[in-house]
Amino acid sequence: MPSAGPMSNQVKPLAGKVALITGAGRGIGRGIALELGIRGASIIVNYGRSASSAESVVKELEDLGTKAVALQADISKPAEVVALSSSAQMAGVPNHALYAGSKAAVEGFTRAFAVDCGKKRITCNAIAPGGIQSDMFDENSWHYVPGGYKGMSLDKIKEGLAKMCPLGRVGVPADIGKAVYCLVSDEGEWINGQVIRASGGGT
Repeated sequence: MPSAGPMSNQVKPLAGKVALITGAGRGIGRGIALELGIRGASIIVNYGRSASSAESVVKELEDLGTKAVALQADISKPAEVVALSSSAQMAGVPNHALYAGSKAAVEGFTRAFAVDCGKKRITCNAIAPGGIQSDMFDENSWHYVPGGYKGMSLDKIKEGLAKMCPLGRVGVPADIGKAVYCLVSDEGEWINGQVIRASGGGT
């Protein structure tokens, strides 16, 4: 579940580090930004179009005592690359052929980049979330429920998806933020070229 709030200075393992997070104005990107910020990282909220949503996340981070800034820019020279795949790449979801194919490509790129970038000591990994409650979830999650249909209530969708997960619940953006933290922290320095299936065991 999401972290409760600010951590004390004694338990901020990412203090002194800076994380630039693309798409951090909403959904999974926002969850990653909050989780890394809570753990002491200064956050650059990178966005493509919506400055207002990015500034809203900056305000959330500042309220947690985290340094944060919104930035519309290209990125370069990272020390760790974490790409986002999806459990849809493996699950065989109806009407998701193009989406699943694009995520399969992400996983292939991740493994290749891990080799190409390793000589520069840049790690490249991917996270493949299961169903995560976000705006995209609200629009598309009915596809993932056996017998699901367009217009199905979110409560019924969540109930159906929770039954498919060994942990008995639907994921939230903070779950993915914590997985990203594991990869970008010092403890994750030997993890490279991997796809982490963050689905609660449901995939």
